[in-house]
Amino acid sequence: MKVPFGKAAVVVVVIYGAIDITCRLLIPLEKVSFRAWEAMSRYQSISLYRPSGPFMANKYYENYHTYGELAHIGNLKQLRQYRKERLRTDSCGNRNAPDKLKQLPPDILMVGTSFTAGSGVDDDDTLPVQLERMTGLKTYNAAGLLQPDSWIDPLISRLKMTKGLVMLEHIERWDIKEGSTKTSYICSDEQEPNIWAFINGLLWRMRYVSPLRLLGKKVINLFQNGTILPTPNKDEVLIGELNNGQKTLFSSEEIESITRKRNIDASVRVLSRIASLLKEKGLDFAVLLVPNKYTIYQSLLKKSLSDEIDGEYFLQLEQKLLEKNIMVVNLTNIFKQFSIKLITENKYLYWLDDTHWNPIGIKIASEELIKRLGLPKSNQ
Repeated sequence: MKVPFGKAAVVVVVIYGAIDITCRLLIPLEKVSFRAWEAMSRYQSISLYRPSGPFMANKYYENYHTYGELAHIGNLKQLRQYRKERLRTDSCGNRNAPDKLKQLPPDILMVGTSFTAGSGVDDDDTLPVQLERMTGLKTYNAAGLLQPDSWIDPLISRLKMTKGLVMLEHIERWDIKEGSTKTSYICSDEQEPNIWAFINGLLWRMRYVSPLRLLGKKVINLFQNGTILPTPNKDEVLIGELNNGQKTLFSSEEIESITRKRNIDASVRVLSRIASLLKEKGLDFAVLLVPNKYTIYQSLLKKSLSDEIDGEYFLQLEQKLLEKNIMVVNLTNIFKQFSIKLITENKYLYWLDDTHWNPIGIKIASEELIKRLGLPKSNQ
């Protein structure tokens, strides 16, 4: 007996849909993710308690075979740099040990991008943890969310800070945009169960999180190797060869940011507004400028990937911030010095397969912060 093609197709679609829905509900994303950032995203949190940080609250992720985002985007398996990554979050969904919120107030509140949040590095190697280890000061990592001018005020109140330092990290390829001054939600000590938080997490997971699709993509990637099938997203990932023969990956976004018109005045307005707010509350403020990987390694490439020279944006931003009496630490020069020295030892400041810095780069950044901001140095 022949089954009509139309009916067979419907049966296949129904079966696939049932399997897909079951996987979305039952399979944690960390089981199929290649790194912590996707697996721990707060948006897939199915909980009655709403996190205010970038991650799910009170979670722990562990992967001893993770690798860089650029190698993943470009499906460049041969250029992966495997490493260990553990990520633990507190009850607010920030990357801290669970007991951090019981040790308030912190001496240093750290906000910024995925660099400070620690994308691609182990819990023991993030900037807040290394800085705490070197200084003996208590740090709190609240990095990973954009538009800090809208939520930094309630966060300070939540952390009971009346003195100390707030450090904002800014990455070179991004602009600081003027956002809403509306007060954002910050989790409290005694959160009430929120049915809407549960529903929002469930709907987001049902719409965007498909373990079955991720598994299917892994199978397809086996054939998208440039030989059988074209390599995906090849325009987003650029391969450069350093003077020592080592290949490394760069994001096309870094190259594009060299010639993109930058709104420095808008960045200064946002940072000045934050500085004024913190001054009123008796808190110090410092800005950490983290250069693009390409800015640091452009001169060390056998063949440049751009005719333009990067770094002007940070020089201008640094000068304007200093004119506003805002403390600023620009890592560009110190990173260039160390990159030249370390390349002779086959050591690097950024992951070879990612746009983010590695533990070596973070250590140098921590030492420079201690030196430039006059922070104490621990005997440990």
